[in-house]
Amino acid sequence: MAKELIKINNPTTYKKITNKSVQGLSVIIVSGSGFKSAWLAPKQQIMVLESEITQQIKNLHKRRLISIEN
Repeated sequence: MAKELIKINNPTTYKKITNKSVQGLSVIIVSGSGFKSAWLAPKQQIMVLESEITQQIKNLHKRRLISIEN
């Protein structure tokens, strides 16, 4: 029987989210007790846990309005 690798997401991994657009963006972040909103001015960046990244942030990343870095 082949051994399978189990990937475990480390919940303490921080990601840097940077607003790359020329306008301010309001992004939603998952917190322990619910959701919270963060306002990002142009070129502003915040550090969030990897587990706090929402689908909205992933969609903005696909549209190249924000960047997600380690």
